[in-house]
Amino acid sequence: MILRARLKRHHRMTIVFGCILAAIGVWLWIARSTQIIVDFDYARDAQEVHALFRQNWYWLVAATPEQYDVDFILRYRARKHAFDSIGAITLKVLREQNAFKGFVAYYKKNPQTGFILFLSVKDTARRKGYGEQLARHAIKDLSSQGMTTIELVTRPSNERALNLYRNKLGFKEIRRDQDFVYLTLPVEH
Repeated sequence: MILRARLKRHHRMTIVFGCILAAIGVWLWIARSTQIIVDFDYARDAQEVHALFRQNWYWLVAATPEQYDVDFILRYRARKHAFDSIGAITLKVLREQNAFKGFVAYYKKNPQTGFILFLSVKDTARRKGYGEQLARHAIKDLSSQGMTTIELVTRPSNERALNLYRNKLGFKEIRRDQDFVYLTLPVEH
C-alpha cells in the first residue's frame, strides 16, 4: 500500500516536472522566434539606420557627414559613394517583436577576405547581446561565402566594441594608430 502511494506521488511529480519543462521550452521557442535577423528593407529600416548614424557618427564613419552619403550607401548597398560599388554590401537588421534593434553591414573585400563595415545597436537595446548576434551572423555569412579572414576597424576609445570583438568573437589586433584599431579574425571552415 505504501509503495503504491509513493509510486502515484512520484508519477504525479514526474508529470508536473514534465509540464514545467515543456512550458519553459515553449517560452524559449516563442522568445527566440520573436527575434530575427532579416534583410534590410529601405522603406521599413532606413529611418532607424539613419538615426543610428546621426547618434553614432563618430563611431561609425571616419569622414564628415558632408563627405559621406549614408543614404546612397543604404539605397544602393554600396560600400562607398561610388557607382562601381553598388550592390557590394550586405545589410542585415535585427528585429525583436518586429521592432528595430540594430544593423550590420558587411562585404567581400577580396575573394578571401570579408569586411564588417558597420555594426550598431540602438541605445535602448544595448547590453542585450544584439551586437554580438549581428556580428556572428555577418561572420557566419561571410564564412559560408568562402572567406578565410574577416576584418574590421574601430576606434581605440570604443571599449565596448573592442571587448566584443576581441573577447567574445576572437578578433586579434593587427595594427593601431591614433585614430583606429585594425582587427582580423581567421575563419575556419
